[in-house]
Amino acid sequence: MQTTKAVKSIKGADGKLHDYYAPPGGGENGRTVERLALAELPPAEEQILTAVRTAIDATELSAAGRERMEMLRQYYWGGVRLQDAAIKAHVDYRTARRWNAAFANRVARSLGYLPRGKAE
Repeated sequence: MQTTKAVKSIKGADGKLHDYYAPPGGGENGRTVERLALAELPPAEEQILTAVRTAIDATELSAAGRERMEMLRQYYWGGVRLQDAAIKAHVDYRTARRWNAAFANRVARSLGYLPRGKAE
């Protein structure tokens, strides 16, 4: 069977990414991608996704939120080193480290790994 490229990658409980593929024109009335997009994640992975989404939303609303998110996108999802993401965002490396730490702390608090406290 011929397949298209992965239409959805989900990190499994084993920590590895699992790709889901859509056969060309296949699926339920051609709705394979829609079905995959609506598939439920395991509870632990749903909790992580929610924590990251919450941290993204809070970061976007923070001071310099747009710049912070651009730097974080480069670093986490763009495969760019933090130093290079800082340069692309036109910020000092120490600022990039502080922004990254604030984001990671938001995720950790949402997951219950850090006590709730004063946000940055």
